[in-house]
Amino acid sequence: MPKTIVLDEVGGDVIELPETQQDRIGIILVDHRRMVRSSMESFISEEPDLEVIGQASDPATAIELLKDCPTEGTVVVVDLESADGAGLNLVRTIEQDFPGCTVVGFGRGEDVAGIGRAFYAGVSAFVDANVGPAELISAIRAAAAGDIVVKGIPRQLLPRLAQEIENLKSGGPKLTERECQILQVAAEGLAAQDIAKQIGISVRTVTTHLSHIYGKLGVHSRVAAIAVATKGGYLTGQTATS
Repeated sequence: MPKTIVLDEVGGDVIELPETQQDRIGIILVDHRRMVRSSMESFISEEPDLEVIGQASDPATAIELLKDCPTEGTVVVVDLESADGAGLNLVRTIEQDFPGCTVVGFGRGEDVAGIGRAFYAGVSAFVDANVGPAELISAIRAAAAGDIVVKGIPRQLLPRLAQEIENLKSGGPKLTERECQILQVAAEGLAAQDIAKQIGISVRTVTTHLSHIYGKLGVHSRVAAIAVATKGGYLTGQTATS
C-alpha cells in the first residue's frame, strides 16, 4: 500500500506514515456500558493504526452502524455477557449479513461453553474481560490479520474449548429429556419450588438442571432459555414468563 515518507524534525529519523486513513483498522465497540466503551476508545485511540469509527450500546444500533459504514476490514468488539444472549445473536447476524467484518468478543474466560458458542457463531477472537488494554489491542490486530485468537483463558481449559466447538459443529447443544421436561414446566411461570413439586424432584436438582440448560443454550435467564429452546424445537407453543 502506498506510503508517504516524511522527515521527523526532532530526531532527523525517516518514518513512514499512512497515505490515507484507509491504512487504519476501523473498530466498532458494542457494550451496554458507556464507561466500558469510553475506556476502550481511550486506549485504542492512542494506537496509530487503530481507529474507533463507531460505538453502540445495543445490537440494533450496532447493525445500523454497520449498514452506514464500509464494513470490509472493520473489527467489531462485542460484549458477550448480556443476560439475554444479545451479544451472541449479534455475532451470528454479523457473520451472516456482514461477512467482511471481523468480530472480537470479550467476556468471562472461565465460561468455556460460552466461548465455544462464540467461536461457533463467528468470532475470530475471544478476550477475557479481565485482561489489560495491550492484550485487547493485540487481539484486534491479530484478528484483523486473519488469525484466530484466544487471550486470558487458562491453558488447561483449551482442550475443553476445542471439544466444545467440535460438539457444536456436530449438531449444536443437546438438551436431555429431563432438561426439556423442567424447561417445559418452567415456561408456565412456576418457581423452582413448584417445579420440583410438580415433577417430583428436589429444588436443588431443579436449579442445577436450569443452570446446565442456561449453559448449553448460551443464555443467562429463564426467559431467554425458553425462547431459544422453543426456536430450537425443544419446546412448542410457549410464551416465556420471567
